[in-house]
Parts: sequence; structure tokens; C-alpha cells
Amino acid sequence: MFTIKQIHNADSTENRALLNQIQHLYEQAFSYYPQYSVKIAEFLKFPSNYDFEIVILVALGAKNRLLGFILSFYFPKFRYAYLDYIVANLHQGKHGYGTALYEQNKEYLLEKKCKALLYDVPTDDISKLKDKSRIKINQKRLSFYEMMGGYPIVNTLYDSTTNKANQGALTYLVYDAFGNPLITPKDLKKVISKILSIKGNMDEHDPKTKAILESISTTKEIQLRLPNYEQQSNQKRTTQSPSFDFVSTGDSHQIHHLKEKGYAERPARVTSILKGLESFNLKHHKPKSYSSKHILAVHTADLHRFIKKSSQLSPKELIYPNVFPIRNPDRIPKNWEMQAGYYCIDTFTPVTSHVYLAAKNAVNAALTGADLILKGSSLTYVLCRPPGHHAESKAFGGFCYFNNAAIAAHYLSQKRKSRVHRY
Repeated sequence: MFTIKQIHNADSTENRALLNQIQHLYEQAFSYYPQYSVKIAEFLKFPSNYDFEIVILVALGAKNRLLGFILSFYFPKFRYAYLDYIVANLHQGKHGYGTALYEQNKEYLLEKKCKALLYDVPTDDISKLKDKSRIKINQKRLSFYEMMGGYPIVNTLYDSTTNKANQGALTYLVYDAFGNPLITPKDLKKVISKILSIKGNMDEHDPKTKAILESISTTKEIQLRLPNYEQQSNQKRTTQSPSFDFVSTGDSHQIHHLKEKGYAERPARVTSILKGLESFNLKHHKPKSYSSKHILAVHTADLHRFIKKSSQLSPKELIYPNVFPIRNPDRIPKNWEMQAGYYCIDTFTPVTSHVYLAAKNAVNAALTGADLILKGSSLTYVLCRPPGHHAESKAFGGFCYFNNAAIAAHYLSQKRKSRVHRY
């Protein structure tokens, strides 16, 4: 479990400690350009010195251990943003930190009415690489960004001009349109000028800046490279993957976070999974409604009663556990805040008026999947939000309220009178 939070400055002791971790992680990932970590420190220490917003999001594990970060610049005058760096801890393996950071950064920028996100990615044209051994790494990066919705701009000199901003290594200017119309040539010139100024101290009179800007035709639309890796992946799935039954909770019941607490679980994950499943042959099923007795077979009546009672909260109420009383069934606290701590295992899983509906809907989806298996489905996938796997019999937490998998497993074991195996 990890949370994502935004770091606005380096004023507090906690933020200064995080800044040290950010610099160390950056220097590990980009050992060829370690001096830029000093610039990152300046961004956080003196954010008011710049005419753009510095956006730094961090993924944190236990005890505020840094798992990854993303650094972007938002230009409110143009309403475009530039992703400077995204870094995940190299020693943590693949846990989706980069994906989660990218998605949360995107959500934040969309709230700012940002039109699109641009960023530099090293070329995958082997003829343009000085170090040919980096071709697979570059391909992997571009494949990742395609998956996230970013495609290289191809009809300018940007990707064939070495300069101080790209440190002599050719890069694509990748563009994530956020579902909006493509940037105009006029706006692209403004954004590129700003990027080259920030990254390479290159003003409008720099010969290479002028060459790049002059290559952007004001009479022709900007062009993006067609999907390459995404198309290959989809073709592979289509030919190799079987069809299967699919159940999803959808997004009818949203549980929102208080931003200062960080983000432990987000709706964007559902959107990303749905996008990844587009090329599969799915048979969709809506969740059916099931009795609460299946929840009570796994969870205590007290926990179920508390979560169900949360529906009585006002739509704007957002309660986070802060005090954690000893769980004595004869001395259950009276007020909401104390009860939340009594039944919860952490400080970042909220209680809102939508919690019960969302959690019950996830259970219904899991049980619908279980019934499909009982009816002979050879392969069933259930997409649940909230997920459920952290929930205990007497407590909720980790953005999980009812343990969907445990409830479905119990349901199957009772119906089939046999054990359910975990893989």
C-alpha cells in the first residue's frame, strides 16, 4: 500500500526530508546528469521565484519512505504543462508507482483546466542514438507513455536537434492531449520556447531555438506519430488471449479523498484497466444484488453496522480516523470520529456517505463473478472498486471496507462444498 501526496515547498522538516529522498532517488536514476538535483531543490525551496507552477507529487510507503516522484511545470498563461521527470525506486520492482504518479499528475492538471501535457522522451530511432544499447530502454519508455495516452510530435525539427536542453541526446516531444483538440502551431511555439528556456537557458535568439520554431508551420496542423507499441500489444492480445466473462463496479459510487492526506486509491485505475482490456473479447455482466448475509459470513455485524450507518452522513462530510480506541465490544465509542478509529486500521481511509453503497456494490460484483463460475464460466474477471483485500473481519482500511475476495471465496466454498484455491 502506498499513498500519493503533493509537496508544495521545503518549509517543513518533513518536506525537507522528502526533498533529500527525491534528490537521492533522482541521482540514482540519472547518474549522467546529477547536477540537476540541485535545480529540483531550488524549485521546492523557492517556488515563488518562477512564473509557472511547480508540481511535485510523491509516492510514499511506510514511514514516509519515498517510492517515486513526478515533477511537472504548469504554465497557467498557456494552460499547458510540461512533465520534467518521473522516477520510481529502482530497487522496488514493478508495483505501478510510475503509472499511479502519472495518472494523479494528470488528474491534478485537469482540475487546473490544463489543455495537455508535453514531455521529452529519448528517441527509439536507432540511427539517431549515440549509445545503441539504450534502444530497448527507450522503446520501453515510449511504450509506457503510449499506454498513458502520449504520442510523439513528428513534423518539427525538435526530435532531430541536439541542444543544451536535451544534453545532446535526441528526444521526441511527446504529447498527451487529455482528450482535447490538438495544440495549435502558434501555442506549440510558445510552449517549446518556454521549455527550452527552462531546461537549457535558451532564449528566442538562440540559433537552435529559432531553427526548431521555424520548422513549425503555421499553415499545417501538428501531427502525432501513430500508435506503435500499443498496436503491437493489442495485436498480440487479440491473437493469444481467450474471451472471458467480465464484471465491473463502474464509477457510479465515488469515494473522494482529502488531497492533503494523499491518494491511496483512485477512480483513474478503473479507467486505465478498462482501456487495457479494449482489445479483449469480453462478455460484460452487470453486478446483481445480493443479501448482506454473505458479508456477515465473513465480517462482524458491528463492522457491517458501522459502515452501513455511514450512509447517514451528509454528502460533504469526510471523516478520517485519527484516534484509535482499544477494540472492546462492550465499550464502542459513541461519536463518528472515535468510531472510525475503532473500526479502521489506518489514518488515510475515509468514511463518507458513499462508502456503504460503493463497498456493497463491489461485493455484489464479486459475488456475480462467483455465480458465473458456478454456471460454468471458464474464465471470469471482476473489476472492483473499492478493492477489498486489506479489509479484516473486524476492521476496514487500506481503502478497503469489505473483503470482496474473501466473501466470494466463502460463497463458492459453501456452494461447491470444497476449498477455494488462491493463485
